Amino acid sequence: MLESVHNMSDTQHMGRFDPLYNKEQRQAIVRAIVDEGCSAAEGVRRAAEGSLGTAPFDMPLSTARGLATRERTRQTKQQLRALEREEPGIAARIRDQALYILKQELTEIEERQHEGEEIDLVRVRRIARSAREIQRLSAAVEATASLRAPLAHAEPDPPSPEAQRLFAAFRARRDSGAVRADLSNDGAR
Repeated sequence: MLESVHNMSDTQHMGRFDPLYNKEQRQAIVRAIVDEGCSAAEGVRRAAEGSLGTAPFDMPLSTARGLATRERTRQTKQQLRALEREEPGIAARIRDQALYILKQELTEIEERQHEGEEIDLVRVRRIARSAREIQRLSAAVEATASLRAPLAHAEPDPPSPEAQRLFAAFRARRDSGAVRADLSNDGAR
């Protein structure tokens, strides 16, 4: 009996799921969110109004976010692969510098916690998400470019002066409260 359930001939009649949204609708919502920079909520609202250049359609917010995330990831991978062709090893260096910066952020959070400050869980969540995304993108680029992974026990190189300047600017903006305002709007996207 168990064999008949898993027998491939029993399931050959099953077809692929039909997509709920056609290619034009998916491209329109991605264009609005990724290319035009509107939030996912705004993109969904515009889709329902029919102002995306398509007939009006309803789409869940999570679907719009997922489509936009996949497109951003695809674009980032494409850019990293192009960089890697021009300068072999750059993707690994970018990954190492980004992870180094995230490690500094986590160290700063730990220090503030030891000083008695409350932990900003939104910030911790965003750092963790960033680290996962960096690892995922890096793995995809390394797989296609056949890069040698750095030794697991090796400490990454410190960030470049430009990366340090950007990080200092981010910290100043964050400490002024501007980033907290951006993060509080994160749930609306």
